[in-house]
Amino acid sequence: MKLWKVLHILIPFMVGILLAMIVSFSVFYYYTRDLQPPEKLLPSSARLLYSNGSPLYLSRSVWVGLNEVPKDFVRMLLASEDRGFYRHAGLRIKGILRALFVNLTSGNPMAQGGSTITQQLVRTLYLTYKKSFSRKIKEIAIALWLERVRSKDEILEMYINSVYLGNGLYGFGVASLYYFGKPLNALDKAEMAVLIGIVKSPENYNPFADSEMAKEKGKTVLKAALDAGVIGAEEFSRLSNEIDSMEFRKTKMAFDENLFWRIVREAMEVTGLSLEELRSGYEIVTTLDEDLQKAVNRHLTEDMACVAVDRAGRILAFKGKEADEGRRQVGSAIKPMYYLLAFLNGVSPNDLLPDVPIKIGDWSPKNFTKKFGGYSTVKNALVWSRNVPSVYLFSHLGYGNVVSFIRDVFKIKGMYPPDMTISLGTIETAPEEVLKFYTALSTGGVVMKPTIIKEIRRISGGAIYTFMPQVIGKVPDGEISAYEAIARLKAILMDVVRRGTGMRAKMVGKEMFGKTGTSDINAWFIGGDDEVIMAVVKDGKDLMGGEDAAPVWKEIMVDWGKFKGVVGRVERVESEGKAILDEKMVDEIDYEQLVEELKSASVTVEDLAYFLSKADEIYSSTVLQRLSELDPGIAEEVKKELGRLIEWRK
Repeated sequence: MKLWKVLHILIPFMVGILLAMIVSFSVFYYYTRDLQPPEKLLPSSARLLYSNGSPLYLSRSVWVGLNEVPKDFVRMLLASEDRGFYRHAGLRIKGILRALFVNLTSGNPMAQGGSTITQQLVRTLYLTYKKSFSRKIKEIAIALWLERVRSKDEILEMYINSVYLGNGLYGFGVASLYYFGKPLNALDKAEMAVLIGIVKSPENYNPFADSEMAKEKGKTVLKAALDAGVIGAEEFSRLSNEIDSMEFRKTKMAFDENLFWRIVREAMEVTGLSLEELRSGYEIVTTLDEDLQKAVNRHLTEDMACVAVDRAGRILAFKGKEADEGRRQVGSAIKPMYYLLAFLNGVSPNDLLPDVPIKIGDWSPKNFTKKFGGYSTVKNALVWSRNVPSVYLFSHLGYGNVVSFIRDVFKIKGMYPPDMTISLGTIETAPEEVLKFYTALSTGGVVMKPTIIKEIRRISGGAIYTFMPQVIGKVPDGEISAYEAIARLKAILMDVVRRGTGMRAKMVGKEMFGKTGTSDINAWFIGGDDEVIMAVVKDGKDLMGGEDAAPVWKEIMVDWGKFKGVVGRVERVESEGKAILDEKMVDEIDYEQLVEELKSASVTVEDLAYFLSKADEIYSSTVLQRLSELDPGIAEEVKKELGRLIEWRK
């Protein structure tokens, strides 16, 4: 009989326990079955450095390894937030019961939460901050799961690097920099207390929202540290006084999303690691020059982009949208690319190009001045960026030859239009891509791959990647060597800065070469010496490369103060040139417009005759014949002047 009574009581009890276990397991399984690893949900961060080792803070989260966190900070944090952290399994039962009692007696079922650090981390990574009973159950389940799959140190490290601390900041590492202007390991105990105090209400208790409240919460943290025996009574009093006398000054965050992703993309490419892996255990040393990058940051506006590289391809400065993968038309900055091809093919800087009306299909390009000069030397056409002579040169070289030269030799990626407008820079690409060509002028024709990473190493120690210059192309020799052709081109590009369209970039006592570029909505200047080349582009209408980009280029370089301005071998050709004219170019002349220009003397008979006197007779005769068909009188004047010049030469 007694046994039956015991069983009568015990069986329902055991069934109840079994049911509770089944329900608990079901809830646990339901909420944790498809959870992502916590590392994948951490705020994006990575330890990024300038080439000199100084920190480069790009995002609103900076990863700090637990071994780098001061022990005093950890002790104060645990005293304030979770004294039993290393003893419990993710939950503090007494805290939950106490919170439940307060919630019931206050009439507010969500007044307190009794949360551990593990639970706080769960809320940050997996849940919203909207309070509800179901969310609390889910929080408990995930906290228990997290304690099973990660160690205590891993949980604490993730918490330190992910807890929200106001003003869009995640983690104590970046918050320390923002609120105190120094890294976490440089804080004194009073500053640590104020920083920890922000946790309770990040937008209300941070020093820039309410400095007095931030101080009060800091002293609350000190009191918790005193109660936990982390600090003594005398130290508590001293630190409290230090908090009372604190002053807070805002530290500007050097956040640059474009630069951040440029670094991350390359880091993932060279290592094969994911962003999640990189941001929580690796240190990336960039090739960025701290002083140059800061000069660029000071002088560039939001409608601009800038990239600077050295002769090995190391990116020294990078700023702006689509600076590496963009689609901006380069304008006349393309011209040196096919002028170099012309020199390789035997064209001389002193050769003559026609500067007369041209018509290719429905396209009639004009010079910026809207005037024609009759002819121009190859050198002056580039120095003054004259469009019409350049289009004629492009036509002489051939569309396919030019495009393959740019794309195959220099590996410049972009959108290449399928027509002759490309001669005036309708190719759409990015500053970093264009620099592949201009840097090759400093290396004697060796094309280097631009890179922004110097080294990647584990925070725990050991490099996994180290920069090595990567050659991706080589300018081939032609009728003259690549070295000689580049020397001729550099001499002309130096004149672009000395007396041409790039004069506003000229620096006293410095040698440099460069080129302007202007399109409908972009203005460029690309220039430098044999060590550093920098491209500056400004977006907007009614802009000019020489007026709007070149001065900014100069401001940056002057501010930087390290531009050497040394250019190696250049070659200035003194021999008399010949006229460049072929059958295709003859057909592209707009003869009707040329007659009008000759009648108004906008193009003089003397200049046209001089150009024709330097050309092959078969082509000059064809030009005269076409003119004669439209206006025999004008044709006769040109023919007569041509005969006089030929006779004079004899």
